[in-house]
Amino acid sequence: MISAGWYNTANKDARNVLAFGRMIKTLGGVSMSKSISGIYAIVNKTNGDKYIGSSCDIQKRWSQHARRLDNGNHHSIHLQRAWDKYGQEAF
Repeated sequence: MISAGWYNTANKDARNVLAFGRMIKTLGGVSMSKSISGIYAIVNKTNGDKYIGSSCDIQKRWSQHARRLDNGNHHSIHLQRAWDKYGQEAF
């Protein structure tokens, strides 16, 4: 089982989860009346590193991540440093 956290591209399990995360992420921008739960990935497109998480409401969780990253106080120091270094456009 994969828990929420920062994974690099050498982690085979993280790549398997990423396929599902991408599918969910495409739904994240659509306004829906019903929340989507599951596993998601925040992917650094520059180097392939990824943060894997799970949520009962992925759209709401992404908003929380983005707000905390923009404010510079995300709980994952690795993700925060990558966000600061590469910018929002890299994710």
